[in-house]
Amino acid sequence: MGGKVRFDREFALLCGRIVARAIDPYVERLAFVGSFRRLLPDLGDIDILLIPRTGIREDRINAVFAGVCIDGKLDTKGVGMSKGPVDPDGSASGDRFAVPPVNLFFTREDSWGAAMMYTTGSRDYNIAYRGFARKHYGLTVNQRGVFRKGRWIPGSGRREVDVCRAIHIPWLPPQDRSARRLFPGSPVSVTKGPGRRKVHGDTSQEKRDAPVMGAGESRSRISQRNTGEERS
Repeated sequence: MGGKVRFDREFALLCGRIVARAIDPYVERLAFVGSFRRLLPDLGDIDILLIPRTGIREDRINAVFAGVCIDGKLDTKGVGMSKGPVDPDGSASGDRFAVPPVNLFFTREDSWGAAMMYTTGSRDYNIAYRGFARKHYGLTVNQRGVFRKGRWIPGSGRREVDVCRAIHIPWLPPQDRSARRLFPGSPVSVTKGPGRRKVHGDTSQEKRDAPVMGAGESRSRISQRNTGEERS
């Protein structure tokens, strides 16, 4: 992600909190994920995972989301995901690239854990555990859960630990999620595009050669850190 503008962690959280507060009446469950949950000090965007309340459609939440974005517009929206820029104090003067994008990811209760693993990352961590499950157990993993021969395994996506147990890997704290930490001392062969590449080290730390922008403020009730998950 070299060359991409990066923002102070607390400033990005402030942008996310504005969206979280706006959509709160329509949301059953919400967590800040992505690089924020992995405790990176500066972020390229702020990711929010959510479950809509019963009877609430994604379009309704996206309409409220758009209402707090610059020019009242989202950058993108599709099934299960939407994105838009939020300017907390008007200092961006309408420049959509002067503030961190806020990304919303939609899921449901029985897929919460699988979706949280996917949206938390890192990218190499996601590629590594999915490749491991496919190679060693013939299992497919996505943001819904774990599948065997195309059939969803009930209960495999409700919690992060459920996903990990289903594919026989240890649960790791978000800040430790890299291919190297998952499989220490062993390069992991993973699929990327039409070819294959080797993950030889900890690639979860994103480049920080771009300027860091913004300031921050304290968290509210809705802005949970979600840096871990109950394990049993």
